[in-house]
Parts: sequence; C-alpha cells; structure tokens
Amino acid sequence: MTFTVGINLPWVDGQYDHDFGYNVTRKQDVDYEPNPTFSEENFERYIKDISEIGIRVVRLWLFERFEGLIIEQGNIIGPDEKLIYNLVDACTITKKYNIKFYFCLMNSWGITADDLSKDVKKKYLRLAKEMITNQRYEFIDAAYQIFYIPEIKNQTWAIDVLNEPEGWSKTSMMTEEKKQVSTGTIWSNTSNLR
Repeated sequence: MTFTVGINLPWVDGQYDHDFGYNVTRKQDVDYEPNPTFSEENFERYIKDISEIGIRVVRLWLFERFEGLIIEQGNIIGPDEKLIYNLVDACTITKKYNIKFYFCLMNSWGITADDLSKDVKKKYLRLAKEMITNQRYEFIDAAYQIFYIPEIKNQTWAIDVLNEPEGWSKTSMMTEEKKQVSTGTIWSNTSNLR
C-alpha cells in the first residue's frame, strides 16, 4: 500500500475566486476589478515551505465561483488565458520542489455564501446548474484545454471535479451555514444522496 501526504491550498493569498484567473462573473457583483492576484514570489515561498515538511501533493482549487472561465451570455466559452499563464508558472514552481497538484474544479459552498446577495446567489446557482446539466461538455472542454498543456499535465497528480459533493443533494445545495438552497436541478441518479 502506498500513501501520499498532501495539503489543501484552496485559494492563494486569501483571494477566493480570483487568485489565478480573471473572474468575469464577479465583475458585476463587486466594487473592485476581480483580476488575478497570483504572485510567483509568494507562491514559491508557500511551495518551498510545504516541500520542506515533506509534502508532495498540493490540492488547489481552480474554478471557485467560476474563476478563470470565459462566460459570455451565460455560455462557457473556455478558460481564461491569464489562468492558464499563471497555472503554468505555478507548475514550473512545483516541479522545482518535486510537488504535484491535486486540482479541484468546482466548489459548491462558495456560490451560496452569506456574504452574497440573494440575487447574486440565484445567478450563481443558475450558472452552476448550467455547468452540470446543459453545459457540462463545454465545462469539460474548458478543463481539457488546461490539463493537456504539457507543463500542467505533467504536474497533475489528480483531478477532483467538485469539492465536498455532499453539499449537493437531489434538488438543493447546502450552504456554508448548513441551509438548503434550491438549485432547480433534478438529480435522477442520486436518490440516496442526502
């Protein structure tokens, strides 16, 4: 049996939803420009520290609150170029320290957090529903475009589609505050999931 020791680094420098990529969905909802805040210098410091304690896998989130996805009129077009550029830099750094990434693509909790208005929550729930129903192939294609870039592919240990999927149930999603919010989605094959 083989064990791999890893660590969770969900977002970098406290910048949830715009650490690696531009966040087009947040632009209308916040009073700041949601540009990526990735810093090679800071990130290398974190990775160096992580490597010195013997950790070889870092779990990193990519599309939290749809960060790094180009979305036009509700349609997923592909990944943001800045996200790709920053991930290639991050992978160059992790390779130097013999660390691989365990990428997590979606986070169900952050789209219904209490710091969001009711209208924003509804908008994000609609986008999430579209990502897992009508636009799942577009979403998969956007991820495919990222993970087949050699520098990223070679530093990928695993891919997790959704953080804490138990937050989703048949027709609703549990928020960080343990409240159920309707998704408008019917999961025909998850009748036992609660």
